[in-house]
Amino acid sequence: MMERNRSGNRAAAMMEGRLIACIIAAGSLNFCGVVVETSMNVTFPALMREFEVGTATVQWVTTAYLLTLAVCIPVFAYLRRRFSTRALFIGAIALFLCGTVAGAIAPAFAVLLMGRVLQGVGASIGLPLMYDIIINRVPAPKVGLMMGVASLITAVAPTIGPSLGGLMVSVASWRMIFIVLAPVVVAALALGLSGMRGERETLRGTISFDVRGFLLLAFGFSALVLGINEAALSGWLGVRTLMLFALAAAFIGAFGMHATRATVPVLSIRPLAQRGFAFALVPVMGVQLIILGLGYLIPNFAQLVLGADSLQAGTIMLPGCILAASLSPLSGKLLDRVGATVPVCTGMVAVVLAPALYAIAGSRLSVSLMVALYVLFGFGQGNTLGNCMTNALKRLPGDLAADGNAIANTAQQLASAFGTSLASTCVASAQASGTDMAFATLSGSVTAFWMLAVVGIIAGVGFLLSLRAEQQD
Repeated sequence: MMERNRSGNRAAAMMEGRLIACIIAAGSLNFCGVVVETSMNVTFPALMREFEVGTATVQWVTTAYLLTLAVCIPVFAYLRRRFSTRALFIGAIALFLCGTVAGAIAPAFAVLLMGRVLQGVGASIGLPLMYDIIINRVPAPKVGLMMGVASLITAVAPTIGPSLGGLMVSVASWRMIFIVLAPVVVAALALGLSGMRGERETLRGTISFDVRGFLLLAFGFSALVLGINEAALSGWLGVRTLMLFALAAAFIGAFGMHATRATVPVLSIRPLAQRGFAFALVPVMGVQLIILGLGYLIPNFAQLVLGADSLQAGTIMLPGCILAASLSPLSGKLLDRVGATVPVCTGMVAVVLAPALYAIAGSRLSVSLMVALYVLFGFGQGNTLGNCMTNALKRLPGDLAADGNAIANTAQQLASAFGTSLASTCVASAQASGTDMAFATLSGSVTAFWMLAVVGIIAGVGFLLSLRAEQQD
């Protein structure tokens, strides 16, 4: 009997080890994508000199990647029905690796953009695939823990990116960013294949692709992302911004009508009819928006207002990010034991309080105080982001899981774009109307910090409404 128990424990441990390997391997694509995105922001001046392009053009290194994610993630629901986990993983790795190689050898700016698009396609499969593995293969009592492991992977990337970009430009070339990450992608391939060894899946067979629905979504999300990008340049009430948002609303609305009539739409909107899931998306988007907003505001504030150098500004968020990454698996384990209410509500207090305290401190902020407040935010992030995603996806029945996963990940990426744009617009508007750069940056940043605190309150309300909807359903 004891021998049988030991054998069962070894088998369970091996299965859990394989699951962790699969989660880390799939999450590595998103990790590498975010590292490239955040590190390339530091290299823009070097890219502009080498390729002889302007500021508006070089921004497409980031915009092209984000646009590809927004357009391609909704297709995951179709891909998941059509292909096995192993096939999707290999395809994602191959596309991302091709994009990484293209970026490393790019002889022209167009080739660099093509590489970023290929990386975006790969990450658009890898990111939802990571959550799909967790929701569908991890035993229910350990979903929160594994979601925390996934959050740990993605939480570290924004910390590494700026430091890596600055270091590579200083000692070598921006191309080294891609070269350094290529072995990471290859290692992820080996790790993922070892975790998926011997697996067999039953698929639903050949399913026709909803071309009309895909085009409506692609045009809609493209217009939305371009509108967000335009808002950062010319303001939220600019003519081009409003036109792009109107186009986005028209195309996405048309897709909504199409999805209700199509037999198998490219992305089913039925998960949004589940009130618990719909409300649970609000904190997922809200926390992600605040993360990206603070990620823009803090380094800029430190350099333009406090006079910190780029290295000092880039490390302000490091302790908070480490705390967030460390807490994610622990808070996920707490969710498995007591539910989402305790960790998320506790974390939401910190998520709201941190940007509010940044705003209240204002001109009294110092580098050390900014570090301390971001540690507070890291505590909130570690208790909320992964648990909010778990809270959202666990509310869906199995037949809606793939579509809900695609919706949640698309919403998260769009929230990221809104976060950066919202923060940059507040700062740019203040700088345009002021003569003193430091004072104008301070004023715009304080406004942005307050707006992020309000977003945190909305996120908290969304979470409470999701709990109420669960009790009523």
